[in-house]
Amino acid sequence: MFSTSTTTTSSTTPLYRSCVADILANETFLCDAGLETALVYGDKIALPCFASFTMLKTEAGAKRVESFYRDFCVVAKAHGRNMYLDTVTWRASKDWGDKLGYSAKDLDDVARASVDMIVRLRDEYASDDTKMITSGAMGPRGDGYVVGATMTQEEAKEYHMQQVRTLASTALDLITVYTMTYAEEAAGLALAAAEVNMPIVISFTVETDGKLPSGATLREAIEAVDAACDSLGPGKRPIGYGINCAHPVHFATTLEAAAEAGEPWLHRLHALRANASKKSHAELEKCTTLDCGDDVDLATRYKALLPKLPGHFSVLGGCCGTNAQLAKAIAEVCLACEP
Repeated sequence: MFSTSTTTTSSTTPLYRSCVADILANETFLCDAGLETALVYGDKIALPCFASFTMLKTEAGAKRVESFYRDFCVVAKAHGRNMYLDTVTWRASKDWGDKLGYSAKDLDDVARASVDMIVRLRDEYASDDTKMITSGAMGPRGDGYVVGATMTQEEAKEYHMQQVRTLASTALDLITVYTMTYAEEAAGLALAAAEVNMPIVISFTVETDGKLPSGATLREAIEAVDAACDSLGPGKRPIGYGINCAHPVHFATTLEAAAEAGEPWLHRLHALRANASKKSHAELEKCTTLDCGDDVDLATRYKALLPKLPGHFSVLGGCCGTNAQLAKAIAEVCLACEP
């Protein structure tokens, strides 16, 4: 079902899985960004269900995805920065697979093909100056902007368990979950990862008021997921949390207020992947052209925000509407003074 160029077998031995939490606690990584919007708006590709994993069906599609990732690797290498690479498996869970005609075996195959791709890039670009972490991307059962039908955390664990097991059986260092809209699904994913001892980072979508689409605050969501994992015993929490698919104008005030108040939950936040656009999700859904925003402005906003926040932010990049030019801007504007 997939291009033979994407199905070579890579080592199943992870490079950094056993120490990825320590690495992320001390080092900073650029990351890939905005693949789906680049394909849909830039390349004019009809991407069904916004599922980039469908690109791996053809050799041309796989080469386009690899080229997109390679642009980020080149930026990281040129600036002596670390790189955090995700698989194209954000939509590769059962319900989305069913809609797209992919069997469980097909989804397993596409996950492994995607892992092979980023492991090859890691092996090509990694050096003493550029550490390459490989991450398995996962996403919500439903939409990434709207809560829709909800699950309990146990139902979410059961739904996502197969994809977690597949990704955990590969050479990936960790799983990163994007566009979580409510805490129970995020907790279920965290519990699934804990069951197979797979490191995980969970990133939430926020609206223009800095809250999740469910109406929960970031604090409430993070504390709920941590509490669910604490029920399993020590050392079972996610490595940390992130914000994605929103612009800093939507969440900076929330983070600054929490920092001013000394709220402990803020120390659990370590990743920012902002949209290029300042538009709300409702406005973006109506757009027929891509709002690419301003890469330098976004990187400058990161630079202004981060010193106000406690803890170490280890992953910096973009989401919808961004590409390798944002990674370049972050390296040159936001991280210019870092060793």
